[in-house]
This record gives sequence, C-alpha cells and structure tokens, in this order.
Amino acid sequence: MRYFNTYGPVDETQHYIVSRSELLATLVTQIKQGSYFTIYAPRQMGKTTILRQLAKELDEKPDYLPLTFTFEAFESAPVESFFLAFSKDIVQRLMAALRSEGDTQVTKIQEQFMNDLPTDILALRDFFTQLTKLLPNRRLVLIIDEFDGTPQAAISGLLQTWREVYLTTPRTLHSIVLIGIQNIATLNLGRSSPFNIARELQVS
Repeated sequence: MRYFNTYGPVDETQHYIVSRSELLATLVTQIKQGSYFTIYAPRQMGKTTILRQLAKELDEKPDYLPLTFTFEAFESAPVESFFLAFSKDIVQRLMAALRSEGDTQVTKIQEQFMNDLPTDILALRDFFTQLTKLLPNRRLVLIIDEFDGTPQAAISGLLQTWREVYLTTPRTLHSIVLIGIQNIATLNLGRSSPFNIARELQVS
C-alpha cells in the first residue's frame, strides 16, 4: 500500500507522488536547447525527485552525459577543498558513466585528471575545457542539487565561470541545472548576479 513520504527521496512504487510530467518535459526541452537554468522551491516540494527523473530521462539519450551532484555537505568547507572534491566527483561520476557504456576513454580520463585535480576557479575552468575535448561528441550536463550549500567564497567565481562557458563557442558544458531552496538572485554575491544568462524556474 502506498503512503505519504516527507522524509528523503520519493519512490513512485511505494509513495504517493504529484505528477510532474509537464515540468519534466519542459526541463528536458530546455536542456536540449542548451539552457542553463535554476530550479528553486521550499523543502519537501519534490526538487530532488525531479532531479532523479531528469537524470534518468537524459541517461536514455545516447549523446548526453548527465552528471548529478549535491553540494549539501560543502557549506562550511574551505574553498580549495570544495573545488578539489567537486572536480573529483565529476571525474568519478564521468568514469562510472563511461565504464557502464564500455567507453574506452575511461582510462585516458583517469590518467589525465585523477592526479591533477583543480583547487581554484581558474584551474576548474581549464579542467572543464580539457574534459570536453576528450568527449567532443557528448553533451555534458551538470545537475547540482542543494546549490545553496556552495561555500560562500566560491559562489561568485563559480557562477562567473559558468557564465563565461555559456557565452563561449564551442561551449564546453552543454547545460547546467542548479537546484536549491533559494533563488540565485537572493544569494549574497556582493553585487549583481554573474549568472544572469540562466532561466529561473520555481516549483509550484
């Protein structure tokens, strides 16, 4: 028998769930168009469930490589440790995705990146450029849950870098989805948002 679950991820086979099929279709369309966008809503509104559904939908498209993360544990981390952990997570998730497909680039990615991971924003920008050069025919999509947990000192540089990536041709990251409980415009960036190329979507 199904029941209401307000603690942790929702399982459609066990729990009651509000259908988000139209919203999911909209998100997939925006990603296909190469959009960078944010999703925000209060807790227990289904953001993480949408994230899981979105990643599953993209996994079924052979030219897409969706990589999902959560920044929940990073809020108090030193900036260098944050960049190191984030880039390490990217490499590990990417290798796992490629390995499941039998892609021969796994070994090359491991050799090139695992012993030389970035610890600052400039190195992270170069990291994205090198990474996508190895995968020219794949559309890399970053889906980041709990973006509010980004260390305060890293937020502005990270958003500025992604804005630069978005405006660069060819683009090294096809799409970025940031999920959190706050609109990015409300985050304390010290000045106007450097991520104004992104669409904003509020979960009702």
